[in-house]
Amino acid sequence: MLKAVDEIRQLLGEDIVSVDSDDLDEHGYSEWSTSNADVRPVAIVRPQTTEEVSSIARICTKYKVPMIPYGAGSSVEGNFSSPYSGVCLDLSGMDKIVAFHPGDMDIVVQAGVNWTNMNEEIKHTGLFLPLDPSPTALIGGMIATNCSGTNTMRYGTMKDYVINLTVVLSDGSVIKTRHRPRKTSAGYNLTGLFTGSEGTLGIITEATLKLAIIPENFSVATATFSTVNEAADAAFKMMRWGIPLAALEMMDAVQMKVINQSGGAGGRVWEAHSA
Repeated sequence: MLKAVDEIRQLLGEDIVSVDSDDLDEHGYSEWSTSNADVRPVAIVRPQTTEEVSSIARICTKYKVPMIPYGAGSSVEGNFSSPYSGVCLDLSGMDKIVAFHPGDMDIVVQAGVNWTNMNEEIKHTGLFLPLDPSPTALIGGMIATNCSGTNTMRYGTMKDYVINLTVVLSDGSVIKTRHRPRKTSAGYNLTGLFTGSEGTLGIITEATLKLAIIPENFSVATATFSTVNEAADAAFKMMRWGIPLAALEMMDAVQMKVINQSGGAGGRVWEAHSA
Protein backbone atom coordinates (compact mmCIF):
# COMPACT_ATOMS: atom_id res chain seq x y z
CA MET A 1 0.00 0.00 0.00
CA LEU A 2 2.85 2.38 0.78
CA LYS A 3 4.15 2.02 -2.79
CA ALA A 4 0.82 3.35 -4.02
CA VAL A 5 0.98 6.24 -1.56
CA ASP A 6 4.52 7.12 -2.68
CA GLU A 7 3.49 7.07 -6.34
CA ILE A 8 0.48 9.31 -5.63
CA ARG A 9 2.77 11.71 -3.78
CA GLN A 10 5.26 11.78 -6.65
CA LEU A 11 2.54 12.36 -9.24
CA LEU A 12 0.33 14.89 -7.46
CA GLY A 13 2.62 16.42 -4.83
CA GLU A 14 3.29 16.23 -1.10
CA ASP A 15 0.48 18.59 -0.13
CA ILE A 16 -2.25 16.28 -1.39
CA VAL A 17 -1.22 13.33 0.82
CA SER A 18 -1.41 13.00 4.62
CA VAL A 19 -0.24 10.13 6.82
CA ASP A 20 -0.68 12.03 10.08
CA SER A 21 -2.05 9.66 12.74
CA ASP A 22 -4.68 12.14 13.95
CA ASP A 23 -5.80 12.68 10.36
CA LEU A 24 -6.08 8.93 9.82
CA ASP A 25 -8.15 8.54 13.00
CA GLU A 26 -10.45 11.41 12.03
CA HIS A 27 -11.15 9.82 8.65
CA GLY A 28 -11.52 6.27 9.94
CA TYR A 29 -13.56 6.65 13.12
CA SER A 30 -16.66 8.49 14.25
CA GLU A 31 -18.45 8.63 17.60
CA TRP A 32 -21.69 8.95 15.63
CA SER A 33 -21.29 5.51 14.06
CA THR A 34 -21.72 2.03 15.49
CA SER A 35 -19.89 0.51 12.50
CA ASN A 36 -16.34 1.63 13.19
CA ALA A 37 -13.52 -0.67 12.06
CA ASP A 38 -10.36 -1.26 14.09
CA VAL A 39 -8.22 -0.63 11.00
CA ARG A 40 -7.40 2.85 9.67
CA PRO A 41 -6.51 3.95 6.13
CA VAL A 42 -2.78 4.17 5.37
CA ALA A 43 -3.13 7.66 3.91
CA ILE A 44 -5.56 10.49 3.24
CA VAL A 45 -5.43 12.10 -0.20
CA ARG A 46 -7.22 15.33 -1.03
CA PRO A 47 -7.85 15.66 -4.77
CA GLN A 48 -9.19 18.89 -6.27
CA THR A 49 -10.35 17.68 -9.68
CA THR A 50 -11.90 14.68 -11.40
CA GLU A 51 -8.59 14.16 -13.23
CA GLU A 52 -6.71 13.86 -9.93
CA VAL A 53 -9.26 11.35 -8.62
CA SER A 54 -8.80 9.37 -11.83
CA SER A 55 -5.01 9.33 -11.40
CA ILE A 56 -5.33 8.16 -7.80
CA ALA A 57 -7.74 5.40 -8.81
CA ARG A 58 -5.37 4.13 -11.51
CA ILE A 59 -2.50 3.93 -9.04
CA CYS A 60 -4.58 2.21 -6.36
CA THR A 61 -5.86 -0.34 -8.87
CA LYS A 62 -2.30 -0.98 -10.05
CA TYR A 63 -1.26 -1.93 -6.51
CA LYS A 64 -4.63 -3.46 -5.56
CA VAL A 65 -5.19 -0.92 -2.80
CA PRO A 66 -8.77 -0.33 -1.53
CA MET A 67 -10.20 3.18 -1.98
CA ILE A 68 -12.61 4.81 0.47
CA PRO A 69 -14.44 7.97 -0.72
CA TYR A 70 -14.91 10.47 2.12
CA GLY A 71 -17.09 13.55 2.26
CA ALA A 72 -18.02 15.30 5.50
CA GLY A 73 -17.80 12.24 7.75
CA SER A 74 -21.39 12.77 8.88
CA SER A 75 -22.48 9.19 8.14
CA VAL A 76 -23.84 7.15 11.05
CA GLU A 77 -23.69 3.97 8.96
CA GLY A 78 -19.93 3.51 8.70
CA ASN A 79 -19.62 4.65 5.07
CA PHE A 80 -16.12 5.98 5.78
CA SER A 81 -14.98 2.78 7.51
CA SER A 82 -11.86 1.09 6.12
CA PRO A 83 -11.90 -2.53 7.39
CA TYR A 84 -9.16 -3.50 4.90
CA SER A 85 -7.20 -0.24 5.27
CA GLY A 86 -6.43 1.45 1.95
CA VAL A 87 -6.37 5.02 0.69
CA CYS A 88 -9.06 7.47 1.81
CA LEU A 89 -10.04 10.06 -0.80
CA ASP A 90 -11.24 13.19 1.00
CA LEU A 91 -13.37 15.04 -1.56
CA SER A 92 -14.29 17.99 0.67
CA GLY A 93 -11.87 20.22 -1.25
CA MET A 94 -13.83 19.70 -4.46
CA ASP A 95 -16.31 22.38 -3.41
CA LYS A 96 -16.95 24.45 -6.51
CA ILE A 97 -20.25 25.33 -8.16
CA VAL A 98 -19.37 24.55 -11.76
CA ALA A 99 -22.45 26.01 -13.46
CA PHE A 100 -25.87 27.36 -12.48
CA HIS A 101 -28.82 27.45 -14.87
CA PRO A 102 -31.70 29.20 -13.05
CA GLY A 103 -33.81 29.22 -16.22
CA ASP A 104 -33.54 25.43 -16.42
CA MET A 105 -33.77 25.07 -12.63
CA ASP A 106 -30.60 23.00 -12.36
CA ILE A 107 -27.07 23.36 -11.03
CA VAL A 108 -23.74 21.60 -11.66
CA VAL A 109 -21.56 21.11 -8.58
CA GLN A 110 -18.49 19.20 -7.45
CA ALA A 111 -18.95 16.41 -4.93
CA GLY A 112 -17.52 18.39 -2.03
CA VAL A 113 -20.10 21.20 -2.13
CA ASN A 114 -22.03 21.61 1.11
CA TRP A 115 -25.77 21.67 0.40
CA THR A 116 -26.58 24.45 2.90
CA ASN A 117 -23.86 26.69 1.46
CA MET A 118 -25.16 25.98 -2.04
CA ASN A 119 -28.72 26.87 -1.05
CA GLU A 120 -27.48 30.09 0.54
CA GLU A 121 -25.58 30.95 -2.64
CA ILE A 122 -28.58 30.54 -4.95
CA LYS A 123 -31.50 31.58 -2.72
CA HIS A 124 -31.71 35.02 -4.38
CA THR A 125 -33.07 33.23 -7.46
CA GLY A 126 -35.94 31.66 -5.51
CA LEU A 127 -34.56 28.15 -6.00
CA PHE A 128 -33.18 25.56 -3.60
CA LEU A 129 -32.35 21.90 -3.12
CA PRO A 130 -35.23 20.91 -0.82
CA LEU A 131 -33.64 17.98 1.00
CA ASP A 132 -32.81 18.32 4.68
CA PRO A 133 -30.09 15.88 5.82
CA SER A 134 -27.30 16.77 8.26
CA PRO A 135 -26.30 20.42 7.73
CA THR A 136 -22.68 19.31 7.31
CA ALA A 137 -23.46 16.82 4.52
CA LEU A 138 -21.78 17.20 1.13
CA ILE A 139 -23.40 16.56 -2.24
CA GLY A 140 -21.29 13.52 -3.12
CA GLY A 141 -22.16 11.72 0.09
CA MET A 142 -25.81 12.71 -0.22
CA ILE A 143 -25.96 11.08 -3.64
CA ALA A 144 -23.95 8.01 -2.62
CA THR A 145 -26.38 7.34 0.24
CA ASN A 146 -29.55 8.52 -1.55
CA CYS A 147 -30.10 10.74 1.46
CA SER A 148 -33.39 12.00 2.77
CA GLY A 149 -34.48 14.36 5.52
CA THR A 150 -37.46 15.89 7.25
CA ASN A 151 -38.82 17.24 3.94
CA THR A 152 -38.98 13.83 2.26
CA MET A 153 -42.77 13.65 2.55
CA ARG A 154 -43.22 16.49 0.09
CA TYR A 155 -40.00 16.55 -1.90
CA GLY A 156 -38.78 12.96 -2.05
CA THR A 157 -35.19 11.75 -1.66
CA MET A 158 -31.91 12.56 -3.36
CA LYS A 159 -32.60 10.27 -6.33
CA ASP A 160 -35.42 12.60 -7.36
CA TYR A 161 -32.96 15.49 -7.89
CA VAL A 162 -29.98 13.90 -9.63
CA ILE A 163 -29.99 14.58 -13.39
CA ASN A 164 -26.53 13.25 -14.22
CA LEU A 165 -23.24 12.31 -12.59
CA THR A 166 -19.54 12.32 -13.35
CA VAL A 167 -18.06 9.17 -11.83
CA VAL A 168 -14.54 7.77 -11.60
CA LEU A 169 -14.51 3.98 -11.79
CA SER A 170 -12.04 1.77 -9.94
CA ASP A 171 -9.65 1.57 -12.91
CA GLY A 172 -9.53 5.36 -13.22
CA SER A 173 -11.85 5.65 -16.22
CA VAL A 174 -14.28 8.59 -16.10
CA ILE A 175 -17.91 8.32 -17.17
CA LYS A 176 -20.89 10.66 -17.39
CA THR A 177 -24.13 8.86 -16.67
CA ARG A 178 -26.26 10.92 -19.10
CA HIS A 179 -26.67 14.38 -20.64
CA ARG A 180 -28.46 17.35 -19.11
CA PRO A 181 -31.81 16.93 -20.94
CA ARG A 182 -34.20 15.39 -18.45
CA LYS A 183 -36.20 13.12 -20.77
CA THR A 184 -34.43 10.26 -22.46
CA SER A 185 -35.13 6.58 -22.92
CA ALA A 186 -31.72 5.76 -24.37
CA GLY A 187 -29.64 3.18 -22.56
CA TYR A 188 -29.53 2.05 -18.97
CA ASN A 189 -30.36 4.28 -16.02
CA LEU A 190 -26.78 4.66 -14.82
CA THR A 191 -27.64 7.75 -12.79
CA GLY A 192 -30.06 5.72 -10.69
CA LEU A 193 -27.54 2.89 -10.42
CA PHE A 194 -24.87 5.08 -8.82
CA THR A 195 -27.32 6.99 -6.62
CA GLY A 196 -27.41 5.12 -3.32
CA SER A 197 -24.51 2.83 -4.26
CA GLU A 198 -22.61 3.78 -1.07
CA GLY A 199 -19.30 4.18 -2.92
CA THR A 200 -19.23 0.56 -4.09
CA LEU A 201 -19.44 1.21 -7.85
CA GLY A 202 -17.37 4.34 -8.30
CA ILE A 203 -16.37 7.72 -6.89
CA ILE A 204 -18.82 10.55 -7.63
CA THR A 205 -16.92 13.74 -8.45
CA GLU A 206 -19.55 15.99 -10.04
CA ALA A 207 -23.34 16.16 -10.30
CA THR A 208 -26.06 18.04 -12.12
CA LEU A 209 -28.99 18.54 -9.76
CA LYS A 210 -32.59 19.54 -10.29
CA LEU A 211 -33.80 22.39 -8.06
CA ALA A 212 -37.17 23.31 -6.59
CA ILE A 213 -38.95 26.62 -6.01
CA ILE A 214 -38.71 28.06 -2.50
CA PRO A 215 -42.26 28.29 -1.04
CA GLU A 216 -43.46 31.85 -0.55
CA ASN A 217 -45.19 30.97 2.71
CA PHE A 218 -45.01 28.18 5.23
CA SER A 219 -46.21 27.58 8.77
CA VAL A 220 -45.49 25.21 11.64
CA ALA A 221 -48.15 23.75 13.92
CA THR A 222 -48.21 21.34 16.87
CA ALA A 223 -51.03 19.13 18.09
CA THR A 224 -51.43 16.60 20.90
CA PHE A 225 -53.07 13.19 20.75
CA SER A 226 -53.99 10.65 23.38
CA THR A 227 -52.58 7.66 21.48
CA VAL A 228 -50.12 6.88 18.71
CA ASN A 229 -52.99 5.48 16.64
CA GLU A 230 -54.86 8.79 16.84
CA ALA A 231 -51.76 10.66 15.70
CA ALA A 232 -51.20 8.27 12.80
CA ASP A 233 -54.86 8.54 11.77
CA ALA A 234 -54.63 12.34 11.75
CA ALA A 235 -51.51 12.18 9.56
CA PHE A 236 -53.26 9.82 7.15
CA LYS A 237 -56.28 12.12 6.85
CA MET A 238 -54.17 15.23 6.22
CA MET A 239 -52.33 13.48 3.39
CA ARG A 240 -55.57 12.19 1.88
CA TRP A 241 -57.08 15.69 2.02
CA GLY A 242 -54.22 16.94 -0.17
CA ILE A 243 -52.75 19.35 2.37
CA PRO A 244 -49.22 20.16 1.02
CA LEU A 245 -47.24 18.93 4.01
CA ALA A 246 -43.46 19.18 3.87
CA ALA A 247 -42.87 17.23 7.07
CA LEU A 248 -44.65 15.40 9.87
CA GLU A 249 -42.89 14.41 13.08
CA MET A 250 -44.32 12.46 15.98
CA MET A 251 -42.91 12.70 19.51
CA ASP A 252 -43.90 10.34 22.29
CA ALA A 253 -43.86 10.98 26.04
CA VAL A 254 -40.18 10.09 26.41
CA GLN A 255 -39.13 12.51 23.68
CA MET A 256 -41.26 15.29 25.13
CA LYS A 257 -39.64 14.77 28.52
CA VAL A 258 -36.17 15.05 27.00
CA ILE A 259 -37.14 18.23 25.12
CA ASN A 260 -38.48 19.81 28.30
CA GLN A 261 -35.39 18.84 30.32
CA SER A 262 -32.96 20.12 27.68
CA GLY A 263 -34.71 23.45 27.27
CA GLY A 264 -35.50 22.65 23.64
CA ALA A 265 -39.02 24.02 24.03
CA GLY A 266 -37.71 27.56 24.35
CA GLY A 267 -38.56 28.00 28.02
CA ARG A 268 -41.99 26.43 27.70
CA VAL A 269 -42.90 23.09 29.24
CA TRP A 270 -44.98 20.87 27.01
CA GLU A 271 -47.25 18.33 28.57
CA ALA A 272 -46.08 14.84 27.61
CA HIS A 273 -49.12 13.09 26.21
CA SER A 274 -48.61 9.56 24.93
CA ALA A 275 -48.08 10.84 21.36
